[in-house]
Amino acid sequence: MKRTLRELAGCAHAAELARELSALSVKFDEWKAGRITVWELREAIHRFDCDTARTLAGRYDERNVPPEISVAYALTAGLLDEDEVPEEAMPYLAQALGFYGYGARQARDGEGDELP
Repeated sequence: MKRTLRELAGCAHAAELARELSALSVKFDEWKAGRITVWELREAIHRFDCDTARTLAGRYDERNVPPEISVAYALTAGLLDEDEVPEEAMPYLAQALGFYGYGARQARDGEGDELP
């Protein structure tokens, strides 16, 4: 199960990194269109490297964060869909999902099972 959770955390890391890189790519488009200077683009790249990329690396570093926490975060943040997570993994995620309020959020948003 540990391997499955690590793989899911890796998928979540890739999804979140792709989302953030897409936002950075907008800055490249703005630079190409002449809406920002090369210096503003350089600053956006620097912020991404020093802030965003490091934050993500820390969030998914198994030495600091167990994969069940990362996967629960990813489910809550919409980076992973529940159908991507094997049913047998859900008990390992239950405590972390509770911490993030995952079940309550699903019920509040009209998705998933209703709260009793």
